[in-house]
Amino acid sequence: MMKRLMLTCRDASRLLSKGQEQTLRLRERWALKVHMFFCVSCRHYARQLRWMDQVFHLVADRWGAYHMSADARERIRATLKKAEPLLNCDHYKTGESHMNETTSPPVSLAAQLRQTKADFLSTVPVDIQEALAAASAPLVQAHLEQYALGVGALAPDFCLPNVDGKSVCLRDVLAKGPVVLSFYRGGWCPYCNLELRALQQSYPEMTALGATLLAISPQLPDRSRAFAEERPPSFEVLSDVGDAIARKFGLVYTIPEAIRPIYQQWGIDLPAWNGDDSWKLPMPATFVLDSAGTVRGAFVQMDYTQRMEPADIIAILRTL
Repeated sequence: MMKRLMLTCRDASRLLSKGQEQTLRLRERWALKVHMFFCVSCRHYARQLRWMDQVFHLVADRWGAYHMSADARERIRATLKKAEPLLNCDHYKTGESHMNETTSPPVSLAAQLRQTKADFLSTVPVDIQEALAAASAPLVQAHLEQYALGVGALAPDFCLPNVDGKSVCLRDVLAKGPVVLSFYRGGWCPYCNLELRALQQSYPEMTALGATLLAISPQLPDRSRAFAEERPPSFEVLSDVGDAIARKFGLVYTIPEAIRPIYQQWGIDLPAWNGDDSWKLPMPATFVLDSAGTVRGAFVQMDYTQRMEPADIIAILRTL
């Protein structure tokens, strides 16, 4: 059942509209629970449809099994009532929304990531937070980032399939100019989606500097294709099934067994997304390569809630 719980924003929009006219099936309600827990903008859209009470029920009831405190429930209610569209869902972008986007000062990626993390932690019971921290501690203490490719190193060449199954080779892209490589965990990760949207917004400036962006994840090509169809990016989205290329960049680690049931309870079925049972992921990383393939900028973090600012990427590209 969990394999089908992760919805696109388009699917969520359709179910929200359906729910105004008829009762949703149990499976549909659970799918909305998972999606709207992570997606701020779909919660905003639900609010526009006067689904405020239903949204609160969907999210708060999701964590009721963990004996959520009254304070935590109130924090969720307050968060949902003031939810702003951080994730740029297309279904509410009309009129005033577009005007606000063009007149409001830009919000940094770091700020969006911090807000998403805060919203998430405010709904997770303390015992679950402690379990996650305890299981992750050995990974953090191992400082795996030190084994990743660093500035001055030569990036290994590779060829990976894009969403259409066409092979994209690094050497061919480098022949056109600098390359930005963004390794992300997968389309199920809300922090990765925020990063990819921020990169999409900054991509015209990158291309103006002669650079090409390649986004790489271990998810199956079909999963990457679904993401690309939902919000077509201007850059290539590549599938590194089995983490073969991420391993060459020194990024691969294994999700601790103690965390896996929690992921699955949240509807994150990594074997289904990645096509294997290894439970391995790449550390989120960004590499800025000059036209010779030399790493001129690198950002690697075991903490998946931290990412390289697009402005920093552009600053490095300006020096090339």
